[in-house]
Amino acid sequence: MSYFALSETELDIMQILWEEEEALSRPEILSKMPDKDWNPNSIHQVLNSMMKKNVLKVAGMVRCGRVYGRTYAPNITRQDLITADVARILPHSTVNEQALGVLAALIDQEDIDVSTLREMEKLLEKRRKELKQNAGNLEAAGN
Repeated sequence: MSYFALSETELDIMQILWEEEEALSRPEILSKMPDKDWNPNSIHQVLNSMMKKNVLKVAGMVRCGRVYGRTYAPNITRQDLITADVARILPHSTVNEQALGVLAALIDQEDIDVSTLREMEKLLEKRRKELKQNAGNLEAAGN
């Protein structure tokens, strides 16, 4: 797992791209951030920094006014970011210890409801089945 830390602005851009679920051009990203007064060169530097961190990728080109511009898409999921953050915060813990710690912290939240707990149970059951199936496939391949 690679470790990367995102600035507040980089995280804002990732949230926009995750919510839109499609690649966006620089002007489209800027339009979704009306509270920020950006110099076009500044946002360009932020986007380049994100690509160096490998959290953002160029997805294509679109016409932006009289010129063509890149479109950007996330190169990581929200889950990837959470996993990297947990690993960065708890570097001396095993993946299993990290998972148990995060799960314990989340289920202890006062605002968590029963339906969310059910969804967690479904995710755990799905993963349990995957692990069981993988173990069976390994056994079959060893014979």
